[in-house]
Amino acid sequence: MEEKRLSESDKIKERIKFNTELLRLYVVGLLTIGGGTVAIIDRGAFNGRENFFIAIGMFLLVFLIRPIYKSFKTINRLIK
Repeated sequence: MEEKRLSESDKIKERIKFNTELLRLYVVGLLTIGGGTVAIIDRGAFNGRENFFIAIGMFLLVFLIRPIYKSFKTINRLIK
């Protein structure tokens, strides 16, 4: 069977598409985790379990910022 060869520009286009989808996933995750955390905080009257979820949500929000920035930077580098 003959293998389909991708040109260098096609490889770059595929990497841009992949990184764009990854960036979308990170942003949606950031929004959903952040929205859930804010909803719990906004409701008030916390118990121990809710404090745990708030802490995990804040932790994830802080640590999702780096992959978003890294993915955005990679896309820009590939485009140039």
